[in-house]
Amino acid sequence: MPKKKIVVEEVLDEKAPEAETPKPEEKETSPSILDPEPVEKPAETIPEPIASESSPAPTEEAVEVPLEKTNKKLYTWGIVSGIIIFLLVGAVFYLAIRLNQETKNKKEVMVEATASPEATSQAITQLTKNEITLEVLNGSGVSGKATLIADQFTELGYTVSKVGNAPSAAQTTLLAGTGLTEKLQVLLADVEKELKVSSVSGEFSDSTASARIILGSK
Repeated sequence: MPKKKIVVEEVLDEKAPEAETPKPEEKETSPSILDPEPVEKPAETIPEPIASESSPAPTEEAVEVPLEKTNKKLYTWGIVSGIIIFLLVGAVFYLAIRLNQETKNKKEVMVEATASPEATSQAITQLTKNEITLEVLNGSGVSGKATLIADQFTELGYTVSKVGNAPSAAQTTLLAGTGLTEKLQVLLADVEKELKVSSVSGEFSDSTASARIILGSK
């Protein structure tokens, strides 16, 4: 009997709860009069933008559309300006060429108009003094004047084939044989010097002489 009792006590000792360790006592801290209580600051609030119903916020697409329109306008104006400049340059170039051509043509016309009689005479075979035969006719009414003039031209180197009278004439004239008007430049220069006659008045065909001088009263 005593053995059973011992066993029970041992079992009971094994099942006995462990002793709790004492916790340190927490000291209550009394608020100090010197330490002010912390004041909590209110959190700053950022006002949200008020969306206006009449003007909605622009989107990226709305911003890109005006830029595209502006670029298109600039591109169009660039093309138009280039075309206008090209046309203006072409017009100036054309006018410069046209003006240059007209100036050249005017110079050629002026050169032809101012060509000297000597240059013209070189193109046509001219008769020399010893190849020209003269008739001197007196229409001045002054006796012996035809003989006097005939002698002067003989001394100049011409051949006088006839001296005679002609109907009364107011002016002294020079006539050329048929087809010889352009070949008497040498004679015309001497007639202008001696008789103040500067042109051939016409042609005759009733004689074989090269030229005929009809003396007038003046």
